[in-house]
Amino acid sequence: MSILERQIQFAFLENPPVLESVVGFQPTVVAAYLDIAAWGFLGQIDFVLADPSRKKYITELEIAVNSKSKVEHVVEQVARYHEAARVIYSPDYVMLIILASHSSIQWRQQIANQLQSVGINYEIKEYELAYLEQVYLETIERNEAIFGLKHEEIRQSAIASFAQLNEIFAQFKEVKSDKLSIDELFNRVSWKTHSSYRARLNYAQYLGLAIIDNAQGVVSLTTSGCKFRDYTNFPYREANGRYYDLSEPQKRILRQNIIIELRTSPSINRLIMQLITFLQYLVLLRGKFIPRNPKKELPESVIAIFRELTQKHASLTAKSIVDMIYWNSLYCRNLGLIRVVEDGAFNRALFTEEGTHFYRLISDLINIRREESKVIIF
Repeated sequence: MSILERQIQFAFLENPPVLESVVGFQPTVVAAYLDIAAWGFLGQIDFVLADPSRKKYITELEIAVNSKSKVEHVVEQVARYHEAARVIYSPDYVMLIILASHSSIQWRQQIANQLQSVGINYEIKEYELAYLEQVYLETIERNEAIFGLKHEEIRQSAIASFAQLNEIFAQFKEVKSDKLSIDELFNRVSWKTHSSYRARLNYAQYLGLAIIDNAQGVVSLTTSGCKFRDYTNFPYREANGRYYDLSEPQKRILRQNIIIELRTSPSINRLIMQLITFLQYLVLLRGKFIPRNPKKELPESVIAIFRELTQKHASLTAKSIVDMIYWNSLYCRNLGLIRVVEDGAFNRALFTEEGTHFYRLISDLINIRREESKVIIF
């Protein structure tokens, strides 16, 4: 297989003894996937680790360094994260580079020379790529045995509401087409940044409504996407920008597509995986501890339960867990699966009649997949 850096990171996070064997101390993961934009810097630090003395290690993970351009990339990353660490963790930290052992000594020496020339305190550690590939595959197999679903990460990326999809489908309805170029569609919607537009477009694909062909630069509607388009109402939002809820037929289409994905797809996309995880969380916690906003912290005991549920003990931060619960509660309301009531400092989610039937059905499908994963075919 051709393994990605994110997959290596995932393997390290979910297998602490493996990470310990590489860094040479018993690490505590202080942060992972740390977005440093809040401190005025660009990028995302792979790990922040702490040793038993609480010294911080700002970690840059690489698969291999095998060219001058790769050297320049590593040095630029480390220098930028070094500046960020001064602000966030100063003064007690070390820059740590973890790279695959087959990286050339020539290029490693160039990294060392350049970092020394600018006075950056650093360490380099190595790992065996083939071994980490095997660890990654075993981790995925372990997840499948638990969930009956193949997935790599449960990672939240949010849009405010599934109702926002109507702005995309209204464009197809207006031109009476089931195909538009990616650029033309972007020019027609109101979102000002391409990232906002693509996030919503990706959700349409995750939900089985559209196919994004980046090579051809085209978005095509699926059969269910055409139905979803036809049920898009005009207007689809108020003058002040608030989107109207999905129509009942649209909700049924999305629920049906999730069931089809679970029944037929060999691997489950991250949006549907996070929806399923949220519904399992509701059942386990009896609908309690739904944050009223994404800045509301959850009790440590609830965070621990969520990590145990997902078997993600390090690769999900507490903030990521809050985000996932908050946003997916909104999505499940969009789908007509739950309604929300106040419950002390938090909200509480109650299954609707449709939600009860939906959860029973996906539970049956997950159980079938779990049992099928145990069958070895020679």
